Amino acid sequence: MQTDRVYADTKLANLLFARELSRRLQPTGVTVNSFHPQTTELFGHHGPVGTATDLLLGLLAGRSREEAEDGARTAAHLCASPRLEGVTGRHFADCAPATTSRASRDTGTALRLWQRSAELLQMEREEEVPKPRDKTS
Repeated sequence: MQTDRVYADTKLANLLFARELSRRLQPTGVTVNSFHPQTTELFGHHGPVGTATDLLLGLLAGRSREEAEDGARTAAHLCASPRLEGVTGRHFADCAPATTSRASRDTGTALRLWQRSAELLQMEREEEVPKPRDKTS
């Protein structure tokens, strides 16, 4: 189905972009990771309108708040876990590192995606990577 192909391509682009952003920000100490948000009965992957509709219908149907919290658990873990300080360029599922496809780890493709994105945004030059912050301030 075409929708599934578009979803898969978009997910691949997200993984590649996160990988390249992580590489570019590595000197700053800023970490970038991707994650699988889990599938819950509350959410679907039918695009922005479909997701909003899925959410509303799920809530109206009495789906629990806990299901939404389960879907957000990995994102919260990435933001708050002290064990992940300094971990960057990885993909997570169920609060643990996860293996992704070979295509998603292709640094050449990640770089080309970054460059093409910059072209589409009509950026005249790539921004300099910010200098690392002093952690004592």
